[in-house]
Amino acid sequence: ACSYTIIVGNVIWRSNPFKGLTSRALGYVGKISYGVYMYHPMLLIGILAVNHKWGFPVSGFIPNLSLFIICIAAAITIATISYKYIELPFLRLRSKYR
Repeated sequence: ACSYTIIVGNVIWRSNPFKGLTSRALGYVGKISYGVYMYHPMLLIGILAVNHKWGFPVSGFIPNLSLFIICIAAAITIATISYKYIELPFLRLRSKYR
């Protein structure tokens, strides 16, 4: 919803809707996005299971926000490791045989 709002706002107020959305951080997240997509469900389930086992509260704004931040940080970290050690060697191998 937030991404959609940003894009619609850029379309309304700028001639080029993606001009303000180009940055190194977004480019990097775009590069590792497949890993984020693949690992975030497993990380979310694992983090919620650990949270439930330890008995932390899961209702309320602060607990939900902290779980969201932990899940996003863990997904980006795992996706970065996956990109560097799993995906990149295959991408190099692919370019070798083209």
